Amino acid sequence: MDADKLLYEITVKDNEAAFKVLFEEYYPILCLFCKRFIQDMETREDIVQGVFASIWEQRRMLKVTSSIRNYLITSARNACVNYLQRSSRLQSTDFSYVENIPIYARTAGDDLLSLNELEQLLDHALSKLPEEYRLVYEMSRVEKRRNADVAHHLGVSEKTVERRKKSIEMFLRKELKDFLPLLTL
Repeated sequence: MDADKLLYEITVKDNEAAFKVLFEEYYPILCLFCKRFIQDMETREDIVQGVFASIWEQRRMLKVTSSIRNYLITSARNACVNYLQRSSRLQSTDFSYVENIPIYARTAGDDLLSLNELEQLLDHALSKLPEEYRLVYEMSRVEKRRNADVAHHLGVSEKTVERRKKSIEMFLRKELKDFLPLLTL
């Protein structure tokens, strides 16, 4: 379901199932986004949970003037900055964190991608690979097989598997350079 439709279901109909879908779709992405500001994983998770708790608690009064994606990323960014200010880690003259925002978060938030969209980007990039390379990727990354097993299954040497994996990695880095940090989820 579209994120903005989920927001409607949450704010107008108090739909807990829609809230759960929104949470599951955007929680991991927002946690990763917050890593640009805060390195501690538990703190990031607490902050993002707080963003979602606030949405649920204020759902009747919530006014989102742009997209829910924009609202989520802005809320997460503001929550991180507030946390850093409260814990005296952010000095008043140091706003370098704003300059380091990744390309997928530089605009108003509309570039924040859902997990499904990231999977589609990866699938599209993989579809450009020759079949024998795709098989190496699927067997080693998806199925978690060792190089020897992949080589045996495909009837090639382990060195060939290693070379293909390096080629795939270089291809994906180039093809998905703006989105690679999110694909590590």
